[in-house]
Amino acid sequence: MVVDVPLITIGGGLGSFALVDVLRVAGVPAEKIRVVSPDRAPDARFLRLCRVSGLADTDRLRSDSSSRIDNPWGFPGYALEHAWRTRRVWPLFRVLTEPVFSEYYTPTVGQVHAGLCREAERIDWGSMVVHGVATGLHRGDGGYVVTVEPASGGQPVLYRSRFVHLALGYGGLRFPAGAHDFRDRDPAGDRLVHAYEPHEHVYTTLAERSGAVLVRGAGITASRVLQRLADDRKTSGREIRVWHLFRRPAEARGWPARLCRYSGGGFACQPFNFPKAAFGGQLRDRISQLPAAERAEAIKAMGATSTPYRRLWARQLRRGMAEGWYRAVAGEVIELSPTVSGIEARVRPLSGEPVILPVHFVINATGLDPDIRRHPLLESLLDGLGATMNPLGGLDVGHDFEVLNTASGPGLIYASGVAAAGGHLAPVDSLAGLQLAALAIADSLARHGLGPRLRSVRSAAAWWCWMRNRPI
Repeated sequence: MVVDVPLITIGGGLGSFALVDVLRVAGVPAEKIRVVSPDRAPDARFLRLCRVSGLADTDRLRSDSSSRIDNPWGFPGYALEHAWRTRRVWPLFRVLTEPVFSEYYTPTVGQVHAGLCREAERIDWGSMVVHGVATGLHRGDGGYVVTVEPASGGQPVLYRSRFVHLALGYGGLRFPAGAHDFRDRDPAGDRLVHAYEPHEHVYTTLAERSGAVLVRGAGITASRVLQRLADDRKTSGREIRVWHLFRRPAEARGWPARLCRYSGGGFACQPFNFPKAAFGGQLRDRISQLPAAERAEAIKAMGATSTPYRRLWARQLRRGMAEGWYRAVAGEVIELSPTVSGIEARVRPLSGEPVILPVHFVINATGLDPDIRRHPLLESLLDGLGATMNPLGGLDVGHDFEVLNTASGPGLIYASGVAAAGGHLAPVDSLAGLQLAALAIADSLARHGLGPRLRSVRSAAAWWCWMRNRPI
């Protein structure tokens, strides 16, 4: 079976949603767009990662009030909507006084989910979803042919499209060296876990029996894991001991924590993954104009592992250090060995002799794997369609996120999210970054004949429809 459609976006997550939302707002009919996705809902994968990492609907994310994936205009922001719904002033006070007199206002998981559900229904997301997995991408006559394996089984379906958008997300979990080898040797099979896979049994066991745990990582996920362990220690009354291992100590600064990076235990703290100027303004322009190698170094320096400062977990860790149940160590794991009761971790600190830490569990809060070759579709793009990689490991893309060297006659391939990391937009893998990429891609598609550009009058009318929740 062959289906013709002008645009197909592959991934079906937040990156696909951002582009489809902008196109629908601009006036592109739903029948001209297809979304290949293993999930029906655009935030299904996002919610799964939130749940397994311990984030409930009331927990806050790492994005500002105006970074609304469900609202291309960013207004009203989450803070204003929150104030309106609750009839309370404090969200507005907080966003107006950040970051000097209050911490940044950031939305909760529940707020983002509710907004996405509302907007998905408004733009008729369900009618555009092809429930399945894209297994092939080839050049065709005047465009591309995408092979899709339906989730329900049956024969593959071929989609012929002039434009293809790739927003596949991360290829898997990132484990430190030696972790997979330990899992093969561990008779229990569940004592070394990743923070982005189901691991509730770790918290349950520690809360019931006491014990020690080694947490590896120094990003936002590690801070959330440590907060959960501190909460469980307090509520259960059990003796839960925590070793926190990170690769290098954070650089100390003398400025307030909420204004800049600073050293807090094993963490480098800053409000967002990148400075806000990297999303728009002089810093974004300067990064965009750098040669590829220099741009990669600048992005790595700006986007080094960090976590937003939160008074709650900072207070918990200070208390843990004072009471002796929390210890932060800069160094690396030499070897992990299974024992009868748990794990023996041999650690080499940055200074001093190697030490052996007897623990019951190891939690790897080491993030997701950005290697684009873990996606068979992206690997075929590199090996068969002429795409190349930039020095940071992402696809070489232009200013409008077109994947360079992959044109097929009038057909073009675009990429956003982690697949375009190292391109002209530093924070491309963020809610605001996905939205900025979507706006650039939509403008490029309009120049090539797919839909109108979102100009002032239509934009104002579309915003009014969004405010009144009118279907498109």
